[in-house]
Amino acid sequence: MKSVNLPIRGSSLGFDSQNKSSRPPLAVLARSPLLTVLEVARLLNVGRTSVFKLIKLGRLRTVKLGRSTRIRPEDVQAFIESGVS
Repeated sequence: MKSVNLPIRGSSLGFDSQNKSSRPPLAVLARSPLLTVLEVARLLNVGRTSVFKLIKLGRLRTVKLGRSTRIRPEDVQAFIESGVS
């Protein structure tokens, strides 16, 4: 059987999503169609729980795909520019 090298999830975004100390570059916002809660948490340098709180408070808009929660890069950018904490 031939061995196939599959990319690690997140590696196409320019960061190692398995490494908790690694943060995605802001350029991720420009080229990712949808971001996971974990990716947004790393971009904002906060925990996943904080991102879910922002979502619950209506400060960060989401897209639901089945049971998955995704966030558009435009919505992250709008949140950052709003200066709301």
